Amino acid sequence: MVFESVVADVLNRFLGDYVENLDGSQLKLGIWGGDVVLKDLRLKDSALQDLDLPIKTVSGYLGKLVLKIPWKNLYTAPVVVLVERLHLLAVPSQGVAYNREKEDANARDLRKQQLSRYERRQQLADTSEKLKEKDDTFVEKLVTQIIKNVQVTVQDIHIRYEDQITAPDTPFALGVTLHKLCLESTDNHWKPAIVTDAVRQIYKLVSLDSLSVYWNSRTELYGQLSDQERERRFIAEIATSDSVPPGAKYILGPINAKAQLKLNPKPEHDGSGFQIPKVWLNLVLEQLAVGVTKYQYRDMMELLQSMERMTLAQPYRKYRPQVTQYHGHAAEWWRFAYKCVLNEMVRRRRRNWSWVHMKSYRDMCQRYAKAYKTKLTTKKVPPDVQARIDDYEFKLDIVNVIMIRQKVQLEVDRQVERQKKEKKESGWFGGWFGGGSKTDTTADDGDIAKQFEAAMTPEERQKLYAAIDYQENAAPTEYPAEFEAVQLAFRLGTLRLAVEDEEATPTAVLRLSLRAVDASLAQRPAAGAVRVETSISELRVDGVPDGGGESPAIASTRSGSASAALLTAMFETNPLDGECDQRLRMRSQPVEMVYHAETLGRLAAVFRPPRHVQLSQLHAAAMSKLQELKETSALKMQYAIETHKSLDLEIDLMASQLVVPEFGDITKEGRRLAVNLGSVRLRSAPRQVDPVSVRKMASQGTSSEDIFTTMAAQAYDQFDIDLEDIEVVMSVPGESWREALKLSGSPQHLVRPISLSVCVKKCLITDDPRLPVVKVDAAISKLSFSISDYRLIQLAILGNSIPSPTADDDDPLALPELDSNANVLTLDRSAPVPLQPSSSSEKRQRDAEQMTDLLLNFRILELCADVYRRQSADDQSMADEMISLTIGGVGCSVAVRTNTMEVTATLAGVTLKNHEFQDPDGGQLYLVSTPMTQGRSEPLLSCKYTKVDRAWDKFHSEYGGVAQLVELSFSELTVQLHQAALCSLMAFGDALSRQLSSIGPEQPATTPAVTATTALTESTNGKRAAAARRHGSASSDDIDIRLDACFSDFRVQLSSSRVWVAGLDMANLQLGAELRPGRTQLSASLRQFAVTDLTPNIKRDKVLSMTSDEVFRAELQLYNRPPEPEPSFVDLELSAQLGGARLLFTNRFITDVLAFMQPFSATQAALAEASQTAAEAAQQAMQNAYAQAFKAKLDITMKAPVIVVPQNSSSDWALVADLGYLSVSNSLEMPGPRSHLGAPAVLDVMTLKLDNLQFSRGRLGQDGSVQSECLILKPVTMSVQVTRNLSTGWFRERPEIDLLAKLGDLAVVLSEEDYAQIMRTLAENLSEPGTAGLDALPPIEGGETQKTATQVETTADVDPSAAPASTAATAEKDKAPAGQDGAVFTKLKFSFDWTFVGVELFVSSAAEKSMDECKNSRFSLGTFGLHQLSVAGKMESDGALGCRVSLDDCVLQDTRADTKTCFPRLMEKVTRAGKPKVRMIDVQYSQKANQDRDLQARVSSVSLILFLPYLMMLMEFFTKNMPEPQQQDKRHAGPPAVAAKPATGKPQRPTTLEAPRKPTPASTGDSTAAGAAAAGMLTLQLTVDRPDIALVEDLTDINTRAVVFDNEIRLKVQQTPDKTNVMGDINRIQLFTCVYNPAEREATMNEIVSPFAVSVMGGLTPAGDTRLQVEVTDVKLHVNAGERPPSPPARRHRRRRRRPTDYLIVGQPATPAGH
Repeated sequence: MVFESVVADVLNRFLGDYVENLDGSQLKLGIWGGDVVLKDLRLKDSALQDLDLPIKTVSGYLGKLVLKIPWKNLYTAPVVVLVERLHLLAVPSQGVAYNREKEDANARDLRKQQLSRYERRQQLADTSEKLKEKDDTFVEKLVTQIIKNVQVTVQDIHIRYEDQITAPDTPFALGVTLHKLCLESTDNHWKPAIVTDAVRQIYKLVSLDSLSVYWNSRTELYGQLSDQERERRFIAEIATSDSVPPGAKYILGPINAKAQLKLNPKPEHDGSGFQIPKVWLNLVLEQLAVGVTKYQYRDMMELLQSMERMTLAQPYRKYRPQVTQYHGHAAEWWRFAYKCVLNEMVRRRRRNWSWVHMKSYRDMCQRYAKAYKTKLTTKKVPPDVQARIDDYEFKLDIVNVIMIRQKVQLEVDRQVERQKKEKKESGWFGGWFGGGSKTDTTADDGDIAKQFEAAMTPEERQKLYAAIDYQENAAPTEYPAEFEAVQLAFRLGTLRLAVEDEEATPTAVLRLSLRAVDASLAQRPAAGAVRVETSISELRVDGVPDGGGESPAIASTRSGSASAALLTAMFETNPLDGECDQRLRMRSQPVEMVYHAETLGRLAAVFRPPRHVQLSQLHAAAMSKLQELKETSALKMQYAIETHKSLDLEIDLMASQLVVPEFGDITKEGRRLAVNLGSVRLRSAPRQVDPVSVRKMASQGTSSEDIFTTMAAQAYDQFDIDLEDIEVVMSVPGESWREALKLSGSPQHLVRPISLSVCVKKCLITDDPRLPVVKVDAAISKLSFSISDYRLIQLAILGNSIPSPTADDDDPLALPELDSNANVLTLDRSAPVPLQPSSSSEKRQRDAEQMTDLLLNFRILELCADVYRRQSADDQSMADEMISLTIGGVGCSVAVRTNTMEVTATLAGVTLKNHEFQDPDGGQLYLVSTPMTQGRSEPLLSCKYTKVDRAWDKFHSEYGGVAQLVELSFSELTVQLHQAALCSLMAFGDALSRQLSSIGPEQPATTPAVTATTALTESTNGKRAAAARRHGSASSDDIDIRLDACFSDFRVQLSSSRVWVAGLDMANLQLGAELRPGRTQLSASLRQFAVTDLTPNIKRDKVLSMTSDEVFRAELQLYNRPPEPEPSFVDLELSAQLGGARLLFTNRFITDVLAFMQPFSATQAALAEASQTAAEAAQQAMQNAYAQAFKAKLDITMKAPVIVVPQNSSSDWALVADLGYLSVSNSLEMPGPRSHLGAPAVLDVMTLKLDNLQFSRGRLGQDGSVQSECLILKPVTMSVQVTRNLSTGWFRERPEIDLLAKLGDLAVVLSEEDYAQIMRTLAENLSEPGTAGLDALPPIEGGETQKTATQVETTADVDPSAAPASTAATAEKDKAPAGQDGAVFTKLKFSFDWTFVGVELFVSSAAEKSMDECKNSRFSLGTFGLHQLSVAGKMESDGALGCRVSLDDCVLQDTRADTKTCFPRLMEKVTRAGKPKVRMIDVQYSQKANQDRDLQARVSSVSLILFLPYLMMLMEFFTKNMPEPQQQDKRHAGPPAVAAKPATGKPQRPTTLEAPRKPTPASTGDSTAAGAAAAGMLTLQLTVDRPDIALVEDLTDINTRAVVFDNEIRLKVQQTPDKTNVMGDINRIQLFTCVYNPAEREATMNEIVSPFAVSVMGGLTPAGDTRLQVEVTDVKLHVNAGERPPSPPARRHRRRRRRPTDYLIVGQPATPAGH
């Protein structure tokens, strides 16, 4: 019999792999008898090795196996299979002691199983090929007959895994149990029955009773029980439909199901007209329960990590010591590591790469091939050959074994074909004599199909055909296209998902239920079509129960119809209508979701993995699998494109809603935030294929471009996606958010309904560069927001009320980042190296014409944002619209090609409209306007970004070597700063900010770790270094990033509600930037800049205008500093040209601007503080630059502005200040010395030159230009040279900074008209009032500004003597020597020299004269000049400082043309005979390193002649031209000044000076001592050497009478930390009359006061007392009625005059103060 032998072999094979000590002969005898009953079979330890997991079977047995085969009535009687009590217990392999013999046996069994699986796959492939030769009817009928006669019963299955290794303290167990599975035959009423006769339809019933998967945490282990107790527990803990074991935690089930199967073997003969399917299956599940708890999730995560560790340790179990602890067993564990590395890495590698091993391995492969060929060509394999085969298969690698088998099988098949061919050619005679030499190629015992083919006799074959009703070579049955041969139906009553937390009360966290889940499948074989339908009726998700035990619904179905299902879907291939190849329909009902804070927090706690769990290997394997899936998906996509089928897609997802309640609890009353997620509609557009062919269009004369356009339009599959009605609503108690969502707009709306449409087109042709592969067009018609202060505050309150999930102590550590290409960590295997494409293939791909992979267009037609202000605190519903923002035409397009990517963004325009105020002309107030506001189509902003692949061959030819290009174009923008509107907005924002800040908890202020300057410096240096590293290999000519920006027009206007104030216009601003591998280049230029006075009826409105074609043009290059720069290397190159400008200064305009800015005083204070901070940061950056020897090359040329100050806003007379031309340049010099390393000393010499600086008086034209002018300050030229020593580390001969200034002559020529004009201008211009009409608004007070002002005031109140520690530290740092050796050197040296500084005065003698004539020499009145004024000094590295200020001469000269004076110089320096020539004034200041200071001042050789009439003329020059005070015209008076309130809200301090409080002695002493200790000793010395001061009677006579005053002053002040001393003498105080002629002065001298002296001595004691002692010598005063002395020639004959009376005044020492 055929079947008996085949069944015996199959059972022996499969049972032998899992059952120990199975007797194959006895099993075969039982099968031949018809009944097989096996009891108490023990399972092998390797029973679970197919799972490839580190687990071992410690206990396994099969209670009963019954097989009843009715051999006598095999085709009609049933075959009964019964399996009972399959129990298996597995544990981690680490928990089982290593046994070498068992491990080797298991390894051999595993190798056999691997080869068996390979053989079965090959047999299945061969059988499929052979069955294809027969028709499908044979296979179907055979399977139908098998199903008809088989009855299977499986019951009491329990497979359990226990783990005490993963978590020893918390052991767990997981298992699978099955109570009963029954497959039986029934009648047409589904009642069990035995089918013996031939029937048209076969009925089968499958019953599943209690299939479940449990996971018990912290449970008792079976492995610790006895065999009897373990057996009892295995049976007792199997769930049934009537009982569930106590304490079991199920993650799946128990599942009870029933399946009804109906087979119709002959649908063509059933009489229904193909209405009854061949296969009908109905599967019904009453309930499917899935659950997980917190302990189970933790155990799962720990088990995964444990499996990961055990998988890695599996190859090293044979070396592992049999100890369970690390402590006390260090030697064993170190020996274990040594053996692992030595045997599995060192020795294995050396063995594998040895020639002896390779030779022996190759010989073993050859011997195995020979033995396996013997096995294939022999009927009965000799035992020794089979033993050798088994040994070779165990020793060789599985890959080599399979390859050798395939090779040998191919050789044997060729040999058989060759023998058949020879036999056919030899005929019967040759076959008679040559038959004995035929090779025997009988089938292998494992090939079941071959066994059937070889063992079945013709009688048995006919018997089989008759049993299954099969006729060989019969024509196959043809079914109609609409016939559904297979119908499958699935019904799930309820799907429940439960999440629990054992550590919380209540334990329930989440309950999810899906009701009435239906699915069906229908298959139409004639059309090759399949139809799948599914539906879900209801969804409900319940959260954490409250105190009353009620669970809130956090997600539920919201449907308008009770019969409508939550989700319905249908997929069909090859539909009957033939309109498409595939069809997909999907519809869903709305779902209402609620944010429940407690539920989400508990969920986060449940699914928070333990801290120590890090699944690195699992992550790496998942990433590797994901990459594999990506590659597989790409291949499948390519196949789908090549075999394209049309898809009819229609998806309708109705809008779901998300509700966020206050406090995160929907059961409490409060505020609600509702989000409508919008409805989604997805449609596929049908492709209309034009029947007109390409050949026909060409014959009609259609051009190739039109043909391509027509065919390209048909080459795309189009899908339309519509997302509608996305909106956000904020409601408060008393409002209904549901009603608000029904409206298109309401006060509750934060986001009004939004609609998004997307069109996706997929090209069918993927190799044409002219056709984009994917085209996406997305558009939003209108994006509208509604913002009010009240709604924002309510939203903040709601957000602050929601508790955030708190992290407990078991928070997991951050998982390390994993490389997606990382392989699983193994020590015994090396990962295969992936094959990389060759460079030639890459180059061919780059050189090919690039494809367009993606073409994306996205646009927002209009974006609106409306801001509302609540009218009052009581009325919460009514709000006034403040401003509305409209942004139109936002667009973005992206083109991704093979080698390039282009992104283009456009912005049509922006409009910001204020609804509270109007502009001065009474029109609508637009705070921001663009061309879109005026209705023009010119876009406001356009930006284009281009990225090019450097490896592309067209990178340099077409793109100029630019890797990334950004092009920015800005057309026109007008900003109107309306005073009242800005005040209103700032007050609104400040009030809203205060309210929002009072809602949320205060956040502690964080102090930055580094200062802004340090961070900026480090960031800049880091970016440069990174850029240098990143582009080290790139070409220096390539440009990494290039930016080109153009701003066409920018306008700012200042206004109030009644008047226009000012306007600022800026046009044609060009910005550029290039980032190269070695440097960064920046460029900027501005062509127009103007400030306009917008006051109506103003005579000249151009406040600032340009007098040149460009405002400025600059180019900056920053170079990356190499590690060892050359001496000529520079860090920065700056080239700049600044054009000329004309500034019209009027106090009226300045007053208007200041009046406009008056309400923003707090903002000005904040800006001032920010400016101060920026200045300090810039100063620190400059110091850092100097410390780093920063080299800069400068070339700056500037036409300084011309400042025009008119007499008043309507006058043509003005003062003009032309600041000339400024140029800055530098160069590097190398003086010659070199360091010990050979580096030369480098000096950076910078030259600043100012030419043609002048000041004049002139007349203005109508356009503000100067028509005629008269110089007041003659053109001045000055130059400054700054030399920086960049090698101060070793070169100290030159100072670190040397500043040398030659300031030239400074000559002022001033006429009476000039002076009068200056005074009139100062009087009228500065007193001209502002424009009436500006709003008198109070200053804005705010929370943040108030805090800033308070901080400023507090800082001002701090005692200045209390210097912070950082200041002292900075001072110590500054005075520390810069050199590493500590030597003192010169850090700064400066010198300023003025050759002449003077003024010449001219008087007016005629009523009218031209501007040129008024400066004639005949009108000169006098000159005053300073000659040779110089300031020089230096500062050392230790803090020492020296400075000297000297003046060679000071001259006052009478230059009147009509006066013949004998004393033209009324003041000058005189040099007395016999004395050296000295300077008139000499001041020297020095400061030592210990902070001792010394100041010495000397005044010498001063001659001063006082002539009262001339002095009166000088006084008259300045007094008579003073303008008379004028009464201010009330008509032009500006608005009354509003006193600015203090920003802090505190009362202002009085402006009157208060006497300082007298400090206490203790505090005074401490502060004084501290200040003195910081300042050191101060010494002040003043010396005045006998100035010659004379009051003369007549300037025309050299011998005129004069009164001469003479004295000599010596003063010394010394201040020490303890006291202050003052010492001084005034000697030779004398007053006498004489003739001025110096030659006759001695002879004509008459004393008025005889010489006397005054001395002063005193000081300030440490106690605060002042002591002063004054001593005066005898004072003699001579009084005489006197008479006019004769002229010097007559003095020889004068008579003796009466001696005047002498008065003696004896000076007494002054009484000291305090006595």
